Amino acid sequence: MKWRNEVAASSTHTRKSHHIQVDRISYSYPDCLSPVAKQQIPASVTVRHQPANMQRRSGSFALGALWVLCSAALLSGVRGNAAGVATPLSAWRNGIASVYDAPTLGAVIGSCGYGAISQSSYPYWSIGALATSNLFFQEGPVEGCGMCFQVQCINDGSNGEGFVGKCNPNWQTNSITFMVTDQCPECQPDQLDLNAAAFQKLAPLVNGRIALQYRRVTCTPQEPVTVRVDANRGSGGWMRLWVMNTAGTAGVAGVSVRTAGTGGPGVPLSNVFGADWETGASPAQPLDVIVTSDDGSTLTLPGAVAASFVGLGAGASNFGQDPTAASAGQVAAAASQQNPPVAAQSTSVAVSG
Repeated sequence: MKWRNEVAASSTHTRKSHHIQVDRISYSYPDCLSPVAKQQIPASVTVRHQPANMQRRSGSFALGALWVLCSAALLSGVRGNAAGVATPLSAWRNGIASVYDAPTLGAVIGSCGYGAISQSSYPYWSIGALATSNLFFQEGPVEGCGMCFQVQCINDGSNGEGFVGKCNPNWQTNSITFMVTDQCPECQPDQLDLNAAAFQKLAPLVNGRIALQYRRVTCTPQEPVTVRVDANRGSGGWMRLWVMNTAGTAGVAGVSVRTAGTGGPGVPLSNVFGADWETGASPAQPLDVIVTSDDGSTLTLPGAVAASFVGLGAGASNFGQDPTAASAGQVAAAASQQNPPVAAQSTSVAVSG
């Protein structure tokens, strides 16, 4: 894919000393895209740049955009929901949705720090960003990272936002659920910035913006909670991790670690940015990881971090899920479904070692 700068530094935004530069990029279409797909992709996109630990839509994404677009067949057959039918956690709110700048953006990296999002597992590229002025961003833990929202396009102007006639034909019965992986400093408070795979389930990508109503709902991944460790200097050293695939309310309010099998509350980690959790002095490893959701539920992952381990650890269970329920076969079956079914929900779960 050929990309070129069209207009540089059209706008800037600053948050917590993290500078964001907004550039306008235009591109030519790769041959692998069908004519229909080409019609759905805008002729130019906006790229925002941030430091590595807070990247929102990296300008370097173009290096991998061609193979992602061609091999993943983004514009056909991508799952539209991060979950099945879920339990509402808030009232409906009126707002608008915009679409991530290019189909690959948001699936590679976002400010929450989850890393590359797979098309074949939760949240199935059904992802998006909250405005930094959004109620859920400001009041929820970890800036809303990991939370899920149900979205319905409004085609008739009834929510007062305009954009009449922009939705797909089935707008009255169609909705999607997406997971928050990113933030949008320049967005309006009730503006959701959606990945193209999610947006196109509501409206043609060429429309760019749509009116909507949205509400927070429970997340329902079939996969167990896992821990991704990207820095680990061993016992007594610095360690940084992310908690992935949380079910239920999915707002991670706290994470603690303790030497595996020792019991007790553990050492609380600090949330430094996005959905990351860090400690400057790890207890003796291996470690149990204790996750606390924003509804007060707790989940213990026994031995989740091996000594000096870096990478994605194996999961055992999830909030509201029996410890033996998330077998490899069930996870594989869930990944093959167009709309993954709802996982059981509970108000409190504790898995002992």
